[in-house]
Amino acid sequence: MPAYVDTSALVKRYVAEVGSAWVRRLLAHPAQYVIYTSALSQVEVISALQRRVREGTLAEAQAQRLAHRVTVHFEQSPQSTRRNTLPVKRIDGSLLMGHKYLACALV
Repeated sequence: MPAYVDTSALVKRYVAEVGSAWVRRLLAHPAQYVIYTSALSQVEVISALQRRVREGTLAEAQAQRLAHRVTVHFEQSPQSTRRNTLPVKRIDGSLLMGHKYLACALV
């Protein structure tokens, strides 16, 4: 069964909020689903983590650890699961770390 997971859902995988348990269960059983997401999702998730740091709801060290997990998860997933309707050049999510407003320039 195909499942499209957008950035707001992916953030729930890494940060506890309403809906996190459901997303984590969905992503814990990838054999049951073909998971699709945008090619920009990795950068958008890291950007969302940095927004939480700026807002004071996530510690910088925790954001760094979570950003590493995001990067590892995307590197381990097959490229075919990260689809987008527009041709998108892959953007290195590490560019967002330490640059509070860079995400706006990347979009």
